[in-house]
Amino acid sequence: MAAIGIQGATDSLMAGGTFSSGPQKGVYHIIVQEASKSESKSSNRPQLVLDLFGKDDPDHPAKNGKRVTKVYQSFPMDGDDLDKADTMRGMLKRLIYDGFGSKWPTEAKPLDPRSLQGKEAWILIGDGKDK
Repeated sequence: MAAIGIQGATDSLMAGGTFSSGPQKGVYHIIVQEASKSESKSSNRPQLVLDLFGKDDPDHPAKNGKRVTKVYQSFPMDGDDLDKADTMRGMLKRLIYDGFGSKWPTEAKPLDPRSLQGKEAWILIGDGKDK
């Protein structure tokens, strides 16, 4: 039986080797510095882009006022099957709405990214263990 590769993966997607930047594993207190809409370059899938900066974090004072990470959350789009669309909405609810303590709308309506600017939360990067 022949091995089946991941569809759409290219040779340019490489991981491993040395690295020098990025946040360390752990829990960070963040604020949404900027929130905007975008589209993925590969599939034109709509995305929410959140720029997360450190804020008043006693465990990571060097990150105060500096970017901790940038988050891209994809949305369902026309043509997605029902299961995929439901799964993507579930991820959006758990990661964004529940994560920032916002109420999930009972009916679908447009999201204004500006409503997320200034929101604060604690996020976990990596496994949260000091290794």
